[in-house]
Amino acid sequence: MRKCIFPGTFDPVTKGHVDIVKKMLNYFDEVIFLFLENPKKSTMFQISDRVNFAKKIFAGEKRVKIDVFSGLMVEYCRKNGIYTVIRGVRNSTDFNYELLYNFANISMEPKVQMLFIPTDTKYLHISSSLIREVLNGKGDISPFVPESILPDIKKIY
Repeated sequence: MRKCIFPGTFDPVTKGHVDIVKKMLNYFDEVIFLFLENPKKSTMFQISDRVNFAKKIFAGEKRVKIDVFSGLMVEYCRKNGIYTVIRGVRNSTDFNYELLYNFANISMEPKVQMLFIPTDTKYLHISSSLIREVLNGKGDISPFVPESILPDIKKIY
C-alpha cells in the first residue's frame, strides 16, 4: 500500500489543504493528514477542534487518515515506516521555505522524500494565517474554508 504524510498545523484547514489531499489521492492509497503539535507555536484553534474539522471534511473518504503527533516529523516517519511527505506550495516563497525543511529533514532521516505539490490557482491567495486575520477582523471566511466546517468555526470563534 502506497502511503504519504501531509503534515501541518492546519490552523484551520483551508480549501487549499483539501485540494492537495484530493490530488494526492490520485497517486497514493492512503494520505495521512498529520497534525504536528508544537507547544511553542501559538494557534487560534485547539488541536481537538482542528482534528474535528479534518474528520468532518474527510468523513466520506476512507483513504484519508487523521493523526496527531508531538515531535519531529522525521520521528513520525520512522515510527510509522512512511517516508513520503507532501508539502503544498502556492508560490516561490513557499517553495524556498519548504526546500530548507526538506534539506533539514533529509539530514536527520535520509529516507525522507518530500514532494512539493502546487495548489490550484484558485487557492493561491488562501492561507491559514489569512483566515485567522479575517476572523479577527470579523470578516467572512466562507471563500477560504470548506463549507462543512464553517458553522463549527463560527461557533468556536
